[in-house]
Amino acid sequence: MGHRLKSLQERIESVLERIGLSAGDLLVCEAATTVKDPHNALKVENVRSIFETVARNREVTVPGRINPRSVHYEVMGLKGKQLPRTEVKQAAVRTVEVLYSDQLIDLGIGVEKLERHQDIVDAILIGRLALTKIQSARSASFPIETAFAPREGQKRGSWRVRSGVHS
Repeated sequence: MGHRLKSLQERIESVLERIGLSAGDLLVCEAATTVKDPHNALKVENVRSIFETVARNREVTVPGRINPRSVHYEVMGLKGKQLPRTEVKQAAVRTVEVLYSDQLIDLGIGVEKLERHQDIVDAILIGRLALTKIQSARSASFPIETAFAPREGQKRGSWRVRSGVHS
């Protein structure tokens, strides 16, 4: 495993070098999702950590991670009880088609093939939310990291006014 991770790190370093990622740039990863298989979750976390570490070594800002559930709410407009995984994937593909079909066609990626490339779809949606958070932070003149900070002690929906009977 150590050799595989070292090789992966070298390849990630090469890619970031090739695209010229450096100080002034930002890198945002997807946050961990529900852990169904701890073994695979650790592997994925190793990869995320390598990306973030290599980026930081290049003086790239790594403000935080994006929770996939936040993408469901804030980009795809899914509300309420979480839908089955297949329905979420279909909604993600439709969202990317609506938002980016012209750009994807310009890149040579046919929208009819998106269903076979769920990782690309997920990356596009994570990027969309990350850009929104970055733009909001900049326009409000607060540190970008603040936009990515988890909201401690706040459950989704806790801001709503609740009616109740007063005694």
